[in-house]
Amino acid sequence: GSFAAHLARLLAWFMDVNRNMRNGDVLNVVYERLDNEDQFKVLQLTYKSGYLKKTLDANFYKGDGMKYGGYFDRNGKEIAKRIAEKQTPIAEYIEITSLPGDFRKGRRGHSGTDFKAEVGTPIRASFEGRVRRTSWNVRANGYCIELDHPREGVITRYLHLSRVLVKRGQYVKQGEVIAESGNTGRTFAPHLHYEVRSRDKKKTVYNPFDFKYHKSYHRNISSYEVKEFQAVVSAYDALLQDNGVGVKIQAG
Repeated sequence: GSFAAHLARLLAWFMDVNRNMRNGDVLNVVYERLDNEDQFKVLQLTYKSGYLKKTLDANFYKGDGMKYGGYFDRNGKEIAKRIAEKQTPIAEYIEITSLPGDFRKGRRGHSGTDFKAEVGTPIRASFEGRVRRTSWNVRANGYCIELDHPREGVITRYLHLSRVLVKRGQYVKQGEVIAESGNTGRTFAPHLHYEVRSRDKKKTVYNPFDFKYHKSYHRNISSYEVKEFQAVVSAYDALLQDNGVGVKIQAG
């Protein structure tokens, strides 16, 4: 996606981009241009926030056993959170491209979490429950599933699927494969849109990374890869010295 959107996605784990940015904040970026002229990959991002009096430091690294890699601080802790393996609707995804309340999605904001993923990636039930309905409002949602979870007091929704593997009324266990991710409905790229809503107050949407029944964590670089990771970060630092992009934030 666009350079600015990519930066905003990383910064969203660190601060409220719309409210916390200030004049005088300093942003440094090391990036590479991909084959397509308009496509960039951020390798390192450093953001010094005067208002929050702290610095975000994100370094791209793809370690052993990581299908896609991720962004880590200098101590080897991943910037983005992950949902615990037993409860995650999708285990293998490229990145999270949108969170609930993301107002880039329109005036009312975004109601779910978007996981950018290859078509055909297994989608699992976050909690045990029953299938309430499948594939409604297909023009917008594409193939989709809604599950009911009385014990947790929520319903979960899974949108833009390529295949639905369950039927209405069916009981599903936590972690059971219910679908495959896709690119159906109103979508710009293959991804899973995942929603956690209150059963009673339908308009109440939970951020899955803060929801009390979802355990979340940060991945850490494994101890045997720390040296390699530090070498990668040092290489980024050297690139920044030579030809990175530094910007002092100015309003207007």
